[in-house]
Amino acid sequence: MAITEKQIKAAFDAIDTDKSGKLDKKEFTTFCKRFGNRFSDWEINLMIKIADKDGDGISYSEFKHYVLDDHSHPSKDDLKKIFKACDLDGNGTVSKGEIMQVSRFLRRPMTEQQVNQFMDKYDTDKSGSLKWKEFKKIWIK
Repeated sequence: MAITEKQIKAAFDAIDTDKSGKLDKKEFTTFCKRFGNRFSDWEINLMIKIADKDGDGISYSEFKHYVLDDHSHPSKDDLKKIFKACDLDGNGTVSKGEIMQVSRFLRRPMTEQQVNQFMDKYDTDKSGSLKWKEFKKIWIK
């Protein structure tokens, strides 16, 4: 059964406890927990970056888009946010160690062998880390 716009609006209004018309991090975290999901702070921060397109809090329109989006084909802007979130040291690349850390944050830990196989496939210049150009090719064929 598909969720209706009326249900999405009711959920947004219930979560927007300060009635500002925008969801802040605390309200969005409450939304995530209401559905029984145990997201890490890192995951919640990433979801907020993806949902909040203009950086001023998650509006109803942004919330509706986020809820209805299947997230299997992120936009280029969303991919850039994911890349920056995975680049834990901020050096402009995603290393093997960062991939392992992120996989643990997501509660889907990868073994060293799995990370090596992943890097063999996507690290086309064999530098030992993924640059933005290599990272985006994971999703954009």
